[in-house]
Amino acid sequence: MSTLRLALLLVLAAGPALASYRMPPAMSYMHRPPPAKKMSKAENMVESVVLLSIDGLHSGDLTWWLQNRPMSALAKLAMSGVVYPQAFVKGITDSFPGVLALLTGGSSKSHGVYYDDSYSRALWCPGTPCNGSKPTGPPGCELVFDESLDYNLSDPNGGRTGINGDSINPAALPLDQDCKPVYPHQLLTANTIFEVAKSAGLRTAWTDKHPAYDLVQGPSGKGVDQLYTPEINTDFMGADFTHHADQIPMYDALHAEAISSWALGFDYQGNPQSGWGVPAIFGGNFQSVSVVAKLYSPAAYEADGVTPAASLLAALEDVDGFVGRIAAYVDVAGRTPSTAFVVTAKHGNAPRKAADLKLLPDTLVPNALTAAGIKPAQVTQDTVSLIWLEDASQLQAAVKVLEANATALGIAEVIYGSALQAFAGDPATSPTAPHIVTRVIPGVVYVGNPAKHSKAGDHGGLNDDDTHVALLVSKCGQKPKTVTDRVETRQVAPTVLKLLGLDHTKLTACMTEGCDPLPGLDY
Repeated sequence: MSTLRLALLLVLAAGPALASYRMPPAMSYMHRPPPAKKMSKAENMVESVVLLSIDGLHSGDLTWWLQNRPMSALAKLAMSGVVYPQAFVKGITDSFPGVLALLTGGSSKSHGVYYDDSYSRALWCPGTPCNGSKPTGPPGCELVFDESLDYNLSDPNGGRTGINGDSINPAALPLDQDCKPVYPHQLLTANTIFEVAKSAGLRTAWTDKHPAYDLVQGPSGKGVDQLYTPEINTDFMGADFTHHADQIPMYDALHAEAISSWALGFDYQGNPQSGWGVPAIFGGNFQSVSVVAKLYSPAAYEADGVTPAASLLAALEDVDGFVGRIAAYVDVAGRTPSTAFVVTAKHGNAPRKAADLKLLPDTLVPNALTAAGIKPAQVTQDTVSLIWLEDASQLQAAVKVLEANATALGIAEVIYGSALQAFAGDPATSPTAPHIVTRVIPGVVYVGNPAKHSKAGDHGGLNDDDTHVALLVSKCGQKPKTVTDRVETRQVAPTVLKLLGLDHTKLTACMTEGCDPLPGLDY
């Protein structure tokens, strides 16, 4: 066990008494990493891609950081990289479609996943009685794929090891027509970069925030060799990490340690694995920036909505330190010449300006529909509303109600029909596609009770603060540049495969929506 993991377990065991603990920027490992070696010309090519999502990191945040922290780890990557200041997430910006954009090259339209809280017209709810091998009653079920799937929230690993989805309780899963549990990865209708790499005989590894990120395994369920998913919402310390800006670095450090260990060819705990080697694609996410941006106090930004305030600055420093640690271990392993880094974000958070924040009750939209005699099967809200109707014939009536009351409901645009199908698919043919998605008035966030809520922002929506995210690609020998063309985060997927010399046209979602790798790189 590494020194870092041991330290983290001791901190977790200490509980709330260490609420102000901050992770040191460069904790060493007990094991001795393999010695660096010189790379031959034949080896001086991309053999591994480290894919990192700094969740919540806006394009403007990265620009500010590179300008004001020229000696930082991210700035060092930019010295041999391409920065894309006009990078956007296509469509819905929940974490699920956000990560799948990076991994499939598509939007919800193609991969079939909309949110971690969504709806299916073709599945049955957990616990539905079965008559033989068939579920009773009609299909139609809210799909909640978050910490509620864990065996045990009091265990930081979700009740099992937290590896390859083993902490998911099948009893918490929806059922298919044969009364079998449906795992998150089974929702996908498109393959992933992990599956393409696996089909070429390469290894893969990933770390994310819930066991429910079994999602990234892809339709095969076998895309990631080692998927490490410690539970961010564990109540092990009394309150989960997402409520404490000063505790979230401890959680992110678990991800940093796993990724650093993979960079050395070890398992996520830093143990040598026979026949493993360094994965071709590995990485994960960091939550510190996103958590800080969503907390009401202290504010993440100064009044201009651009300059990081103290809390966000601390989060950026923590995450930059983690990126630096990973890069250092890549270097120690002698693999800097053959390793590319992609640093981006699944989503942003909105609003950045505290003065723009407008919390609205999440009952407004469903109540307005119900009062008009319209039955929503499910309404999912954060900085967006996704609406599934019980009766699709009520679509026009629902649109009329929402448009007539748009300002009071916090709605800037009601999206349905062909406009919605451009990024969210067709509810007439997809059992999980919503009938309506709304673009909110900038600053609107739907919450349970605005008078008692401490939220300062969220994501999921279609406005710039949700969609306009950081993107940096770095590799040895790359001439530093800034590409100002508008690009989409889904272009990361074909870029990763092209860097590795793999066929990016094998990505089904990417081919459906257009499969251009990012411009400006020396492939």
